[in-house]
Parts: sequence; structure tokens; C-alpha cells
Amino acid sequence: MENKIQNLKNQIEFIKGKNTQSLSDIENKKQTLDKLKAESEQKRSLLRKEETLTQTVEELKKKVEEKLEIVEQLESSGALDEELSNEVLSKQLKEKDDMIESIKQEIMEKQQELKELTR
Repeated sequence: MENKIQNLKNQIEFIKGKNTQSLSDIENKKQTLDKLKAESEQKRSLLRKEETLTQTVEELKKKVEEKLEIVEQLESSGALDEELSNEVLSKQLKEKDDMIESIKQEIMEKQQELKELTR
């Protein structure tokens, strides 16, 4: 009988040890699962960032293509011809210089008239 009791005690201790080991295994598996969940969330976050960046790149690509198309149209129409652009700019500057001269002349005439009137 005492042998049976000791045998039962040994079995209980063995089962307790197994339970402790099982609890330890469960805790390890839970930690592994938590790590996997964190990695999964990190990957999802990276995928969202990648999608956002891809969309931004596509938008920039579209804008660049539109600008290139405009440049090509300007080149084909000769609007980007440097000599022509310089000519247009020179003409505009000359017109402005002429306008300034005209205004200066008018001012001088008005000053002269004013002098004559104040005498």
C-alpha cells in the first residue's frame, strides 16, 4: 500500500513536471506568436508605406511626363530657341527703355512748363 502511495506520488510529481513543461512550452509558443504578430504588423506597415511611395512616384512620373510633353511642344514650335528668346527679350527691353525715355522727356517738358508758369 505504501508502495502504491509512493507510486501515485511519483506519478503526481511526474504529471506536475509535465504540466510545468507544458505551461513553459505554451508560454514560449505565445511569445513566438507575439513576435510573429509584431513582424506581421511591421510588414503590413511597410507595405502601406511602399504603396504610398509607389503612388507618389507614379504621380511624380506623370507630372514629369506632362512637363516633358510641354517642353517637346515648345521645342517643336521654336519657343525654346535661345536666339529667338533673346531677340524677344531684347525687343521687350528696348520697348521698356523707349517708354522710360519718353516718360523722362515728358517729365522734363512738364518741369519746363512749370518753370515758365512760376516766373
